[in-house]
Amino acid sequence: MGTLESIAQPRLDEIDRRILELLQANARMSNAAVAREVGLTPPATLERTRRLEDAGIIRGYRADLDPEPLGYGMTVLLLIRLDHHGREAVHAFRDAIADVDAVAECHYLTGTADFMLKIRVPDVAGYRELLEDEVSGLPGLAHVESAVVLETFKEDRSVRV
Repeated sequence: MGTLESIAQPRLDEIDRRILELLQANARMSNAAVAREVGLTPPATLERTRRLEDAGIIRGYRADLDPEPLGYGMTVLLLIRLDHHGREAVHAFRDAIADVDAVAECHYLTGTADFMLKIRVPDVAGYRELLEDEVSGLPGLAHVESAVVLETFKEDRSVRV
């Protein structure tokens, strides 16, 4: 395999960047509306959008859902330390955590914690159940520290383009 420099990434011009900004702000925006905004024809805009998708820059299109009305009123951040840091231990943990539905995000870290998980549960009872039934059985688990999110006032998944 090559280095990061050898991976072919498309060159992005100002029109590509504007397309990305528009779709990030409103993924339901029609191709014709995007074309009007960037000053291209719809077929040219669609070709650029498909190139951005094929390159993996546009990973998908989703609805941004509010978890609370869907029954997930509690968000908890877990800092996880493993008892061993070898490749096999890390991969075993990553594979196991992929099957835990309550995990919204999992980040592999440097520092005192090895992983940070963002989980969504209905309430304290749901959190306790998750800890007892799923988290405690994760492979290589040495320590778990949790922080309950009291309020989220900024949560932005957009990327500056």
